[in-house]
Amino acid sequence: MTMTSLLGNICWPAHPTNASAPAMMDNNLIDADEEYYGCGFQISPQDDGKSLDKVSWGTVTVTTGGDLEVRLESMNAAGDPSNSLVGVNRSATVAVASGDDDTWFTTTLTTAYTVTAGEVIAAIIERPEFSTFSGNLSSYRRCYSGSNLPYEVYNAGSNAKHEMIESLSPQPPCMAIHFSDGTFANIPPFFPFTAFGLDTWTSTGVERGMVFQVPVKMTIAGMWFNGGGSGTGADYRVTLYNSSGVPNHTGANRLANIAMDDEDSGSETIDPICIYFDTEVTLEADTTYRLCVDATSSNNFGMYYFDVDSATMMGAMPGGATWQYTLDDGAGGWTDTTTRRPHMGLIISQLDDGAGGGGGGGALLRHPGMAGGLVG
Repeated sequence: MTMTSLLGNICWPAHPTNASAPAMMDNNLIDADEEYYGCGFQISPQDDGKSLDKVSWGTVTVTTGGDLEVRLESMNAAGDPSNSLVGVNRSATVAVASGDDDTWFTTTLTTAYTVTAGEVIAAIIERPEFSTFSGNLSSYRRCYSGSNLPYEVYNAGSNAKHEMIESLSPQPPCMAIHFSDGTFANIPPFFPFTAFGLDTWTSTGVERGMVFQVPVKMTIAGMWFNGGGSGTGADYRVTLYNSSGVPNHTGANRLANIAMDDEDSGSETIDPICIYFDTEVTLEADTTYRLCVDATSSNNFGMYYFDVDSATMMGAMPGGATWQYTLDDGAGGWTDTTTRRPHMGLIISQLDDGAGGGGGGGALLRHPGMAGGLVG
């Protein structure tokens, strides 16, 4: 198989948020009959013919418990949910209790829906008639990707749709769309976030970052992460380890290592930054690696992360469930958190072209967490 240049490096996964300040969870009040919150999205070709059977969504605060209805609806001519299901029983009712603050729900539809590539539908959470529910559904601020499709749909007395354009301060709903084969619809910037945080440290020699696997053989030229120093002189080091690498290892298990001066960045603040290694590194498919950052000075250093409700929900994020937060455990090993991931990714320069040694075409591979992403 041959590694082929992309003729322009790509960052993967893309930055999930758009600012140095962390993304924030937000509220969307539902307190009257037929008010709803959700998203309008398009079905991608790799999901054509799949069976959409579940929708995941979250609450923030619940003042009064009551029923909510999860609905798959068609769109009307104005681009709003039509108030008509895409088919009989493509919905389900969920009883939400008054104590269900900050609770993540995965709702199985009464009847699954077979999707068609290119169609635009809405997944909404609606208060049905005579329900007593009063509370807030979950979204987040500062999404990175600007778009007109997918978009947020919200009825709090009148229909509204909000494009995911940065100047409009978009607040994408925190949702995930499941298929019966275990995959998820990839509809960024709608992600199943439950929290955001800033990991800060001042001591040196305590590495933290991301443990991950890639679905196809690739070559990377560097990495990106949302982090840095909060003051002058917060220097750091970026290290890539293979599966045998241990914290602060300097031998053959360290595949890349580069020291960075915080003053080399555009501003000595915590911001997204792209970093190139001093040599390209080839990663093998389905092999564990660790990409870590470590402060090399005593000044404050930080890195943003996000949380999801479960390891399963991490599979709805680009990269999939194998991309997780990792931390030096202080005893020569690592502690991994399956429900957390740093704002971190790869700068890819080459992909395996899939051709066999004799020049024949190889089978394309696709990772469940890469819907809409890379193939090779």
